[in-house]
Amino acid sequence: MTIFDYTNLPTITVPYILRDEDNLAVGVYVTNQETKEQLYCLLGDTALFYDGYFTVDVTDILDGITENTSLLVKAVDSNGNPIYRDIVVFSTRLDTVADYEQNDTNDEFVYA
Repeated sequence: MTIFDYTNLPTITVPYILRDEDNLAVGVYVTNQETKEQLYCLLGDTALFYDGYFTVDVTDILDGITENTSLLVKAVDSNGNPIYRDIVVFSTRLDTVADYEQNDTNDEFVYA
């Protein structure tokens, strides 16, 4: 999961570790988990890949994104197969106790 600063929109930056260097990404899908609105970002157009991270411009679905939105980000290869997935949430939503639940009896808490 990537925790992102809401004020940096419309561009999100996702840490990216590619395990198979021969299988390169050609684009990125971004799905708003609440509205199910989806955006496809072409490599070099609205998605840029760098060493260790990539950026995505989500201007086209920005109206549906709030501080409490979760985004599914999926980089795909030339066959449309996902080669990297991540969930993006915004740091502002992590301030509420409702975002956490007890994991076990050892008083450990996890983000849910």
